Amino acid sequence: MAKREKFIVIVAILAVLGYGATFLFSGGGGDKGRKASASKTSQGKDPAAELAELRKSIEESQTKVGKAKPEELAVYIVANSEAPFPQDPFYYRIKVEEPEEAKEVEEEIPTPSIALFYTGFIQIGGKRMAIINNLEYEVGDDVAATGFLLKSIHQDRVEIVSREGTFTSLIPYVEEGL
Repeated sequence: MAKREKFIVIVAILAVLGYGATFLFSGGGGDKGRKASASKTSQGKDPAAELAELRKSIEESQTKVGKAKPEELAVYIVANSEAPFPQDPFYYRIKVEEPEEAKEVEEEIPTPSIALFYTGFIQIGGKRMAIINNLEYEVGDDVAATGFLLKSIHQDRVEIVSREGTFTSLIPYVEEGL
């Protein structure tokens, strides 16, 4: 064994011996200590007399408590604790309103009147045509009489813009059969 291990074992043995000696000499072990403490208390009185004394002091304290009047604050707290809360005390809510400008902007955004589905494109030379709702459109064409013009054609999406040029929308590629 190494020095460290020997030291740990010796300290553990001394701790066990110390605990055993303390337990043995304090009267904590065996029935002898219990019988002696049960027959006579630390004051040398009979247990029955001590029990009668305890009961008497309990009765006195109960009568004192029964005669005492509680404070007004305590009565108020107990009465109101049973009443339902008008509002949850742990719920803190802040009401946030949108500014009027944001509401107006939302109303002005145009949207196509019908659902648009981009299902592919045809490229012949340098000319591209997008297939939207089974109709072919070139860049600059009015898309299905929605008030939007086709701005650009890509493989995975088409870009449409409102006639005024204020709003741009992307329509992603959708496979046919969906």
